[in-house]
Amino acid sequence: MRLLYCLTGLFLCLFTAQAQDKTLDYYLEQGLVNSPYLKDLQNQIQSNTIDSLLIHAAQKPVLSFTGNFYYAPVINSWGYSEVITNGQNFITTLNVSQPLFNRKTVETQYAQIGIRTRSLTNLTHLTGNELKKTITDQYLTAYSIHNDIQFYSSALAFLQEQDTLLRQQVEGGFFRQTDYLSFVVEMQSLELTLTDARGQYRKELSALNLLCGIRDATEYQLVPPELTEKAVPSSENSPLFLRFTLDSLAIENEKDLIARRYKPTVSWQSDAGIINNKPREIYKNFGLSIGLNFALPVYDGQQRKLNFQKLSFTEDTRKNYEIYFRRQVSEQLGQLEEELATIRQTIPKIRNQLQLAETIIRQNKSLLNSGSITINDYIISLKNFLEIRNNLKQYEVKTLRLINEINYWKQ
Repeated sequence: MRLLYCLTGLFLCLFTAQAQDKTLDYYLEQGLVNSPYLKDLQNQIQSNTIDSLLIHAAQKPVLSFTGNFYYAPVINSWGYSEVITNGQNFITTLNVSQPLFNRKTVETQYAQIGIRTRSLTNLTHLTGNELKKTITDQYLTAYSIHNDIQFYSSALAFLQEQDTLLRQQVEGGFFRQTDYLSFVVEMQSLELTLTDARGQYRKELSALNLLCGIRDATEYQLVPPELTEKAVPSSENSPLFLRFTLDSLAIENEKDLIARRYKPTVSWQSDAGIINNKPREIYKNFGLSIGLNFALPVYDGQQRKLNFQKLSFTEDTRKNYEIYFRRQVSEQLGQLEEELATIRQTIPKIRNQLQLAETIIRQNKSLLNSGSITINDYIISLKNFLEIRNNLKQYEVKTLRLINEINYWKQ
């Protein structure tokens, strides 16, 4: 068995020297940077900042320039009545207007922008965490196969070393040729398994690069990921539940906006310029005006009441989704943590089995050299060792997958 350890260490050193290392953090960073959806959300947040500036700009005086020349000729007593049209008009004015006493409305509009920005920020966190979870899961898939390649390569090197010794013993008449051929079949089967694993590793590594937006065909060595369970945050701070709170605030804000539409509005306006219907006296018609506008909605067919009813249905739907989702997350976490606890209890047992299998191989190797057991018995002990070792690696990777899943629901 010491020979197996030596060959395994030698193989790992050679593999490390020929390949470059890539960590989970590298792929997570690249995935977040290259995600077009995350970039879209950031642009929407920046757009919301401009919406706030637009609200501020709308409260300043608005200036506009208007001009109009109007001529209605009367030919042979035919034409518009000059009493109505004045025959001709020339109007050019600079107009100014500004809303007044609307601080509450502006505050409500700012609140709407703030809620929208918080919702987009929260969605950015949710999307980023979901992307991290997906990348981590794909990384673990590729890493698991990478582990298999390392082990199969070292195991194959060990069998090839044994092949030389067994061939000599068969030639010396200690074992039958058929037994040796069975050993060769097992060794060739391991070679095919190793070839398939290498092809699958290239496929999974390519899928990982594609997921992270990386264009690179190089075959990297994946560093063992380090994942630890997160503490359970308060539901108020969790992005999973914060979205329901923000949805509720958005509904209340919409109610405020509807109510503000039925408040009286006041604005002032002024203009200065020329209004004239006699071009020869145009110099007399420079002037200005100033005034106030007042508006108060009186009746609109009970639209406010109907809009409030619609929002009440929306709020009821939001509550139902929140209650259902909280229950779902609680049950999901319970199942995952129970499964993780079971696996953690199983792993030490598998390690004990692996130590026992190593002891059996070491003893069978001595018996094989002395001709006390058959090659088939030795092959069986090797296959048991490979199977137990593979089970251990699968459980270790499954542990990391469960931690990744649990951390997502604990965000």
